[in-house]
Amino acid sequence: MAIQTKADEVTVANIQATPGSSSEIIINFSTTATNITGYQMSLYLPEGVTLQKDEDEEYLYTLSNRHNKNHTFSVNEQADGGLMLLCYSLTKKTIASGNGELLRLPVNIAATATGTLTAQLRTIKVSDTSSNVTLLDDVSFNIVCKAEVTKVEQTLSLSSLPTMTVGDAAYSLPATTAEGLALTWSSNKNSVATISGNMLSAQGAGTATITATQAGNDAYLPFERQFTLTVKAAETGGESGEADTDISQLQNVIYVENAEAQADDEFNLSISMKNAAAIRGFQFNLHLPEGITAQKSAKGKYLATLTANRLPDEDEHTLTVAEQEDGSLLFLCGSQYDENFTGTEGEIISLKVRVAENMAVGNYPVVLTDVQMTETDISKYYNTARVKSTLTIEDYVLGDINRDREVNVRDYIGVANHISGSTLEGFNAKAADVDKSGDINVRDYIGVANIILTGSPYGASGSARELVSRRADTDISDTDNVIYVAPLEAEPGTQAQLSICMKNTADIRGFQFNLYLPEGVTVAKSKKGKVLATLTEDRLPDEDEHTLTIAEQADGSVLFLCGSQYDENFTGSDGEIISVTVNIDETLTAGEYPIVLQNIQLTETDISKYYNTDRFETSLTISIPTSVIESMAENKVWQQVYTVSGVKVDHPQHGLHIVRQADGSVRKVMVK
Repeated sequence: MAIQTKADEVTVANIQATPGSSSEIIINFSTTATNITGYQMSLYLPEGVTLQKDEDEEYLYTLSNRHNKNHTFSVNEQADGGLMLLCYSLTKKTIASGNGELLRLPVNIAATATGTLTAQLRTIKVSDTSSNVTLLDDVSFNIVCKAEVTKVEQTLSLSSLPTMTVGDAAYSLPATTAEGLALTWSSNKNSVATISGNMLSAQGAGTATITATQAGNDAYLPFERQFTLTVKAAETGGESGEADTDISQLQNVIYVENAEAQADDEFNLSISMKNAAAIRGFQFNLHLPEGITAQKSAKGKYLATLTANRLPDEDEHTLTVAEQEDGSLLFLCGSQYDENFTGTEGEIISLKVRVAENMAVGNYPVVLTDVQMTETDISKYYNTARVKSTLTIEDYVLGDINRDREVNVRDYIGVANHISGSTLEGFNAKAADVDKSGDINVRDYIGVANIILTGSPYGASGSARELVSRRADTDISDTDNVIYVAPLEAEPGTQAQLSICMKNTADIRGFQFNLYLPEGVTVAKSKKGKVLATLTEDRLPDEDEHTLTIAEQADGSVLFLCGSQYDENFTGSDGEIISVTVNIDETLTAGEYPIVLQNIQLTETDISKYYNTDRFETSLTISIPTSVIESMAENKVWQQVYTVSGVKVDHPQHGLHIVRQADGSVRKVMVK
């Protein structure tokens, strides 16, 4: 009998089970061989998991139809606690080739079994018709024991919707169920009613079905409830000059795009032009609702710009914006040359506006009056008395930094970019500050990941605790959780590895800090301009998903930001966490130079548990190699040598010296 090696494989899927229940171990076998007659393997089950027996105390099992009826199978107890699974055929009947189930073993899960338990198949052998034996790789698989949670139904206090009339202010729907989980609202007829967030707006006469849904979680069942909404047509009347214009019936008109914003927010209001004619100039008055103000530059000029893709080449159009006595803003635009705007519809002006901090949630009118457009032939003009659009002020979604009403990987990356100094246009700082500390940092970076994974910025705990900053001193011997730099010795004109270490008693998931290097020392970069820095492998968990972001800052420091979108922590309690390659300038003289870390922040998955250090400083020692000293002495590069205490000596020995060189210059020399 010979022992051989083949590309056969045994696999077992992980098992999800409830304590006090039963389950099955399904063993799969993959082979291309057509002459396999039998196999044996040893099964090792963790404490709390046992193979089921029948009333005769014989172990239970089910063989797949890949076996022949002449195969004999048995389960035998071993002295080391394992169970020998043995299958053979005295008549050399074969097991069907292919990939799939081989056998099933029913198991009982003890009521006391909890967590992730590991089982193994060891010493796996298969035999063929020639009595050759193949030894296969051992297999480990997990039995995850998780107690069942009796989920609770969710409730909603709202029993019906009021009848609405076209033109009514938006109706505020409940944002959450009574249990505090966020609701999603939808309308089956947008022609009758539309929903933005939890704000319901009447659009046209008729009825619509308004649906509230909530997906549920580990504690609560999914929720859905439908309401019937009736919308009545608006009453007619009033002066014709004050009527709002239906711009869909006009070929040439200026209007404001409907917009959404949040209290204490700044955004660009988009003013658009629809034109079938060749328009050379226009004017209108913009009426903003109370609480919305147009922003100005430091010189008092309104921050309004013409949109580039609506302007002709070498454009000479000028835009004037002036405040009027009635509080409106007059916009006047034209060109002294015979040149017209390009395109037929789209934004023509972008205006920076700000929403007041106390602005209530709801729909607000933004109105244009006295809209006038003209061609070069001024006998061809197009006037509109009044055009109204809607600005919706809505609650922000915590973690939704890009304002799309969802929290996902785009927000996670957006927070990292903001911390690194590259802020997305329209970045919602309120939504990004998930721990409500007033500062956006690594805790918010981890908090957004927690929202994506668990729905709460605080991870599985689901509730905030009091935020207490633990300010560490620079003496790391008295500090449990801190990042520091190991002292470094280097020589001029070389590259060195700067070892950044982390000391931690807590389970740290992410960190950030700013690194300040002395003049003459710079971070090394790859050909693509990426800083040469790596996370230290022995501080990382298995199948690690931590990402390290590095960005140079305006003050000359280098920002390091690291975290994982998954709930995984760094391993170990002290030692190197990042290795950074640095360049030592060849002109750097001997001596001690400071390397400083500032704004050091470490956080656990529960972002209310964090550890801050204002500043840590260590030393970079620059020394001159002995070979260089000897060469300088031999070639009489210096004329006089002194110790740091002023004593003249023949030549430098161990330690720091002051050297007057032959060219008259003075330098420090450190001899190792």
